[in-house]
Amino acid sequence: MDAAIIGRIALETAIPEASVSAVVTLLKTGFTGPFIVRYRKEATAGMDEAKVRAIQDRMAHYRGVLDQRASLVKTLSEQGRLTEELRTQIESSFSRAELADLEHQFRPRKKTRAMEAIEKGLQPLAEYFWNQELDAWSAEEHIDVFVDPSKGILNREQALEGVVDILAEYVAENFEHRKKLREMLWSEGLLASSVVPAKAGQKTKYAMYYDRREPVTTIPSHRVLAIRRGCKEGVLISSIEGDNARAIEFLAAAHIRDRESLFTPVIEAAVRESYNRILRPMIESEVRSQLKERADREAIRIFQENLANLLLSPPAGPIVAMGVDWGKGNECSVAVIDETGRFLEGARVRFSPAAGTSPAAAAAPSPAPRADSPAGPTAAVLGDAPGIARLEVSSGRDEAPCPPPADAGAGTETTAPEAVDSKATAPEAAAPETAVPEAAAPETAVPEAAAPETAVPEAAAALETAVPEAAAPETAVPEEAAPETAVPEAAAPETAVPEAAAPETAVPEAAAPETAVPEAAAPEAEAPEATAPEATAPETAAAEATAPEATAPETAAAEAAESVGDAGTVLRDLIARHKVGAVAFGTGTGARELENLLRQIVTETGSDDIMIASVNDAGIAIYASSRIAREELPDSSASLRCAMSLARRLQDPLAELVKIDPKLIGVGQYQHDVDQKELHRGLVQTVQYCVNSVGVNPNTAGESLLRYVSGLNDKLARKIVGFRNSQDFFRSREGLKTAIGLDDASYRQAAGFLRIPDGDHPLDCTAIHPEAYPVVEKMAAAQGGEIRDLLENQEKVTSLKLDDFVTDEIGLPTLDDIREELLHPGRDPRRAFRVPKFRSDVRQMSDLQPGMTMEGTVTNVTNFGAFVDIGVRQDGLVHLSQMSNRFIRDPREAVKVGDIVQVKVLSVEMETQRIGLSMKALLGGGRRRQKPQRRGRKTSPAPREGQSRGEAGPDSRNPSRADRPGANRSREASGRRRGPRKPEGSRKPESAPSAERNEDPASDGPTPTLQEKIAILQSKFRGIH
Repeated sequence: MDAAIIGRIALETAIPEASVSAVVTLLKTGFTGPFIVRYRKEATAGMDEAKVRAIQDRMAHYRGVLDQRASLVKTLSEQGRLTEELRTQIESSFSRAELADLEHQFRPRKKTRAMEAIEKGLQPLAEYFWNQELDAWSAEEHIDVFVDPSKGILNREQALEGVVDILAEYVAENFEHRKKLREMLWSEGLLASSVVPAKAGQKTKYAMYYDRREPVTTIPSHRVLAIRRGCKEGVLISSIEGDNARAIEFLAAAHIRDRESLFTPVIEAAVRESYNRILRPMIESEVRSQLKERADREAIRIFQENLANLLLSPPAGPIVAMGVDWGKGNECSVAVIDETGRFLEGARVRFSPAAGTSPAAAAAPSPAPRADSPAGPTAAVLGDAPGIARLEVSSGRDEAPCPPPADAGAGTETTAPEAVDSKATAPEAAAPETAVPEAAAPETAVPEAAAPETAVPEAAAALETAVPEAAAPETAVPEEAAPETAVPEAAAPETAVPEAAAPETAVPEAAAPETAVPEAAAPEAEAPEATAPEATAPETAAAEATAPEATAPETAAAEAAESVGDAGTVLRDLIARHKVGAVAFGTGTGARELENLLRQIVTETGSDDIMIASVNDAGIAIYASSRIAREELPDSSASLRCAMSLARRLQDPLAELVKIDPKLIGVGQYQHDVDQKELHRGLVQTVQYCVNSVGVNPNTAGESLLRYVSGLNDKLARKIVGFRNSQDFFRSREGLKTAIGLDDASYRQAAGFLRIPDGDHPLDCTAIHPEAYPVVEKMAAAQGGEIRDLLENQEKVTSLKLDDFVTDEIGLPTLDDIREELLHPGRDPRRAFRVPKFRSDVRQMSDLQPGMTMEGTVTNVTNFGAFVDIGVRQDGLVHLSQMSNRFIRDPREAVKVGDIVQVKVLSVEMETQRIGLSMKALLGGGRRRQKPQRRGRKTSPAPREGQSRGEAGPDSRNPSRADRPGANRSREASGRRRGPRKPEGSRKPESAPSAERNEDPASDGPTPTLQEKIAILQSKFRGIH
């Protein structure tokens, strides 16, 4: 890229131009962002990940600009219309809107009214009016010359109409004027939305946009996307309103030479016609595009942040884990994996109720607990499972699809992996969209969440082998009223209870019921969206997500021959034989009942150290039907693959979540409305940074994880896994390079991120790059020992003088990183693992009561708040105003995805399935910073009512300088001068009132009368003079 673009990137990112130039050069050389951040700090002046990613994003933007330039130059050259002046104008433009404007000017167009007028021979007359120069003929005489009935010009009026059409295009062709009008509309315009007449009076999810106007420059991105969706669905009409009179006046002033001239009326008519018919629609369309681009960037940024926090969720570590997954009916699939994630054994479990107790009764809701009832722990403490008497188990394969997990985030979307209808037997069948209207609510916005892939229970056995696990129907979930606007230091928002609306479209029989999104009562909320796995996901993820799964006919016969035994005995046997250390289950339907059942079984084993935890099961059914899952467990059912994936997600969420398209995880908002190409690029970049920040063990990682390592790709990842499976484990980084034939460039980038524990070289398990090994050897020699002696030896490492080891390639920033790695070799940057403690007396929404204190996990963060899983399947919403007792503009200042937080239940709306939560209610009043107090100086007392100024006191006329009230007024007195006195209830509490405030009679006593106020002012002015 040229210097001009580098300068613009430096200006836009507020990064020194030298650092930008260095990063651009490294990226063009082929280095990846993670490598530059970690191992090229000397070249970039220690630039962090956020800045390098910002430069990458702007580079991608300007690459698009350069491509647009080249395309325009090629088009004009082919048309023979490219001049040197035009080439210079194109090459000096850095805006896509300006280039699109130029392209529009030279684009071949259909016949216009101006063209028809020119064909009638009116162009000379138009030139006469355009030049605005008088001659010997009058204007009427000029017009009469062109009146020709044979050409369809019957009178002067028709001739002038043709002239105005020609002049209107002349006005519209001025590039600089279009640019100025675009800037005016962008800076001063309002995005207005209104309801279509057919929907007027109806309560829809877009009710808050029926009559709304917001400045283009400040409207939030989620509201832009909500309005666009409302227009797409035929509910709203939107426009960008500007000062049309000012724009027309600007054009008229630019083209009219003399306001008193006889040409002025015609030019004014042409200007008005040009603006209303040509310029205004074109400029509005360009501003809309810019607004959409800005909204897309913000939405993608939010998705990237949430995805990064989810991928970097704390891992439980290398422990033997068991995954339990709901199948169809009362069946569960169980999978056991070892410390490395390798599948050990699987089983299918069917439980039955005790005598006299039905399954429905076993899962019946318990009586609503009191608000002050204690919370019960979740890990390693057992609760009762009433109504569960015995379990039946059968080993083998279960052809039931994956269970219905409740994905992270607020919006949920139901997907039927295997439709029962014969119409859905074709692979990748078109998925019908079922929209359920939302009740009227204040401003709503709901984050996009991954759709829970819900199996169709009791599917016909004959169809199980014929129906592929294809793209399922995408069901749009009603948008819930979720607050959006922060209200700093305010009381709790008002609660709006909307009316329920009847569904517009019947949900297909194969689809599982939709789940409404929880919502807190709040002042405003946005029109939200729910996320479903896309059938057209980019690249390989799409094929994996929709690829049909082959089911052998022998499977059914094998299942029929399976013996059924006591499931409790079998599960206890699995736990004992494999020494299971943790049990994982999803967060879908029946999760709490399953948890209690598992706790009962674990208690019967006599092991108190077995952890039972729920894990995020977003997109798990997509994984189960993917190519990767079929290769890992080729002869197993989808439900067993889900169980194995749950166990692996407990061990290491990052290694398992990278197996699916990041868009299907669904922790963003309006992800289907943004630019899909940019979204995919941004999310893949985020995954790459996350993987490299943690590091990868090539002896245990799969292809899905290895392909994101800097310098590697799918082909190299397959070679690493193939060699490991066929030959032996890698003993060193250098040995890996030789074994798979890795070239020097790829090895240089990948080596530092490949960690080999217990390898031949002691530094291969650290993030120290092999090119820095000689420096570490010098450090060890300076201490009179070996490299192993430096690892975790704080005394020796801290005694090193880093300045003695600086070289031309390695400076102090890299030496600081080396010292940290020697102190903490192979440290995982992720947080410590912790299991949220759900209340044992709360299993579903009906058990919730306002005032309860709950613990939960943050599943999604949006611009207006955070959604928290509190163990009742429906996520509750913590509005921005309920997050902190201090003012915050962004919810990410307080929480991020994966955080475990304490919340208080504010409201529970069973009709709309909304839960309002608060974090601020548990923080207390908080300590506010006090302003520095001034020295208190006594003020002259005001004369009593009915007392004259002369009777006020002996010192009232000539007070001392220190006692003059005007010399040093208290804060309350100055407050009265600045504005009206605030009501007592709206004041912010102070930790301790100042002495000055106590001395001020206006602050403690009643409000003074008008006569007293006048007397006080007179006293102050007398003291000043």
